[in-house]
Amino acid sequence: MRFLFLFLLVSAFCLGQSTDYQSIIIPEKYKENANSCVRDSKTTVIISDQDKMLVKKRKVITLFNRKGKEEARIALFHDDDINVKKLEVIVYNALGEEIEKIKKRDFRDVSASGGSTMYTDSRFYVLDYEPRNYPVTYVLTSEISNSNTAFIDPWQPLAQNYQSVIKSEYELIDRNRIGFRYKKSNFDFSDKVTLERTPVGIKCKAKGLVAIKDEDFSPGLKRFTPHLKVALSKFELSGVEGSATSWQQLGKWQFDNLIDGRDDISEQTQQKIKDLVSGIDDPVERAKKVYQYVQDKTRYISIQVGIGGWLPVKASEVDEVKYGDCKALTNYTKALLKIADVPSNYAVVYGGSTKNDIDPDFPSMQGNHVILNLPQADKQDIWLECTSQQTPFGFIGDFTDDRKVLLVKEDGGEVVKTKAYYENDNYQKIEAKIQLDAKGDLSADIDIASQGTQFDSKYRLQDVSKRRALQFYRNYYDHLKNIKIESFEFQRNDEKVVFEEKLKINAINYAQKFGNRLMFIPNVLNQTFSVPDKYKERVAPFTISRGYFDEDELTFTIPKKMDIESIPDAIDIRSKFGRYKANFKKLSSGKIRYTRSMLIKKGDYSKQEYKVFRKFMDKIKNKDQSKIILIKRT
Repeated sequence: MRFLFLFLLVSAFCLGQSTDYQSIIIPEKYKENANSCVRDSKTTVIISDQDKMLVKKRKVITLFNRKGKEEARIALFHDDDINVKKLEVIVYNALGEEIEKIKKRDFRDVSASGGSTMYTDSRFYVLDYEPRNYPVTYVLTSEISNSNTAFIDPWQPLAQNYQSVIKSEYELIDRNRIGFRYKKSNFDFSDKVTLERTPVGIKCKAKGLVAIKDEDFSPGLKRFTPHLKVALSKFELSGVEGSATSWQQLGKWQFDNLIDGRDDISEQTQQKIKDLVSGIDDPVERAKKVYQYVQDKTRYISIQVGIGGWLPVKASEVDEVKYGDCKALTNYTKALLKIADVPSNYAVVYGGSTKNDIDPDFPSMQGNHVILNLPQADKQDIWLECTSQQTPFGFIGDFTDDRKVLLVKEDGGEVVKTKAYYENDNYQKIEAKIQLDAKGDLSADIDIASQGTQFDSKYRLQDVSKRRALQFYRNYYDHLKNIKIESFEFQRNDEKVVFEEKLKINAINYAQKFGNRLMFIPNVLNQTFSVPDKYKERVAPFTISRGYFDEDELTFTIPKKMDIESIPDAIDIRSKFGRYKANFKKLSSGKIRYTRSMLIKKGDYSKQEYKVFRKFMDKIKNKDQSKIILIKRT
């Protein structure tokens, strides 16, 4: 009777409340590993004409905690071409009671600059609502009209880690038969992901997708979870009509409408460039002079105005104001190289440390960054990052390396790949002379040379304050007790793209004292302290995006009146993922030489191979803790 009474009481309490929005009815499997849950999502894209698109969205999402709020951040872009016609969010508490209704007028309308140095005519409607308690459910409804049909947002039901999806739907309606293309990827991820053709478009549906944790060495959700790309065969971008069914055709359209005729330069600057390269026969050497000129004369500022943010500012304007965004500075450098009789190509790329390709099989407006390509007939092309005042000539680092990009050329587009940095390119060499005293304290003179992406992670140290540089080294060597950085200096060789560090450090009680013995780990400077996380059942494949090669040579001078009691044998661990070697050698005059090399190979691997890789890294971690024992001479 008591149970029946409670059941009737709860049922009566819930009357008048929407069970659709009660958090307590969400099945447990959608809460596991989840900060949020998309309970119901429907996106409808209606194409009425080449320049008329309406996007309707309704999304019910429950936020389980504050992290879920960050992942479900609501910000809607708008500008002269994009009109947010309807925008509303209704907020429900855990019991499904409505606690807030937020209209379009209640959203913050902010510049896309976010208070940075950006110059833009684009804005965002941003929701600033702060829930008092969790879980909480948002019901978002929006309608956006857009005259730019060059971009149609892709459908990606599992868009981020730690978010589950009960149901997600997508529909495209080509009302007037403009013509569209689509590409589906990874729909075999689940049998609950479907696509069907309709008389006027397509419909997609996904159901029952549980949350995926962010796993170590994951290639990113887009690589293995479902997503759909859609593009119109005939489109419009800020009043400019276009059509493209091939990269050759789309590249030609971009050149004609975005690049051509924007390379005018004043007579005065033309003469400066001609004087600058006068007498230099090698076109690469002429290009170096021009690149340095651009670095010395300009600075980067993000600009998003004109033809959907894709049209570069004219070279003459950059020449006058001395700043520009990636499009403007790349176009400016290209214009100056033309004066120096060095051919180059404007290249559209997805920039970011996570590699992302222009899809060679799906011609459409793609990319978020622009760099410059210098074709070389008999060797590897040269790539220039034109937004940086510090980057060496021909070095692009991990922001645009090893990915497919679109060359925008006069005779059409071409998808090619940027420079890749392989294991031996990403090289670090450490040489150190280390003095141990009888108390276990150490002092060291250290030389470090870094190349490739290891150069990329270090060379900015040259431009930071002394305080920040010291903090970097204290953090990097935080395993050393009471470390003191006596001095440091840097040298950067832009020709060879090598960054050199010279350090003098000391640390107290590095070696452990046991009676008349000292025990210490010879790998003072480059230890592997952790291994990739262990998963009961890994979901994602794993990728090593960039390999590297480290070589260390440390020479120890041991305390006087002490001898070596125990020294490890040589170590050699081989794997398909790389190789680890360490050697310990007693020298004359109370010295020990420790050498170590570690090669990690780039590659894409199955999730089944992850356990083997983890074991390989665990062995390396253990061997990096190998110890030498000294004993006081009697």
